Amino acid sequence: MSSSVAGPDCCGGLGNVDFRQADLYVMTWLLGYVDPSDPCFVAAILTITFNPLFWNVVARWEQKTRQLSRAFRSPYLACYSLGAAILLLNVLRSHCFTQAMLSQPKMESLDNPTAYRMGLALLGVGSTFVLSSFFALGFTGTFLGDYFGILKEARVTTFPFNILDNPMYWGSTANYLGWAVICCSPAPVEPWGSEKARQPHRPAADCGCGPRLHGRHPVRGAFHCSDLPAESLPVPQEELTGPAPRC
Repeated sequence: MSSSVAGPDCCGGLGNVDFRQADLYVMTWLLGYVDPSDPCFVAAILTITFNPLFWNVVARWEQKTRQLSRAFRSPYLACYSLGAAILLLNVLRSHCFTQAMLSQPKMESLDNPTAYRMGLALLGVGSTFVLSSFFALGFTGTFLGDYFGILKEARVTTFPFNILDNPMYWGSTANYLGWAVICCSPAPVEPWGSEKARQPHRPAADCGCGPRLHGRHPVRGAFHCSDLPAESLPVPQEELTGPAPRC
């Protein structure tokens, strides 16, 4: 079965399109900006995958067996313990996520004031959804209390559940997306950019916290001699005036 389709000729525009070559180009493009073999990237993928798998398996196991409630002699203590474990796993996930951003290529097109403000806006929206969801549900409602038999009297319909079905998930996604935009990292967002955006050797503190020059946007990466073209480096004095005379 051929993967090529016939389109308009040169007078009309497209001709034959080979989707096999297009797919290969896209994969090559993606792998050019994300290093899947990087240990930090692998750790981030593992934590992002493991965390929801862990708490869903444990919660369903508790619902069927009540083993945690028996072990803690209270469904509330069992739920609080699972919630504490989930919080610790989320801290680990955030740490791995941040390290993956710092070790992956940077996107220079995001290193501008507009993108920085967009990242801050995403963080603000995401934090609003996460915190308002937590206050509306409470600790047991947030951390799977219904699997422990801890049910609320009625379905929560206040903000933000009156505008979104899963505001905490959307808020968490907005937080990570905003943090990635602020740090100029295409790895957690989308591998868009150019090959010139690859700066794997910049210092870790390049997340918008650098010094400001004349009130402008923070300088997010310190420059090293290895980052500058050879012609812009200072020329040794001996090459300008010749070797110093010997006495």
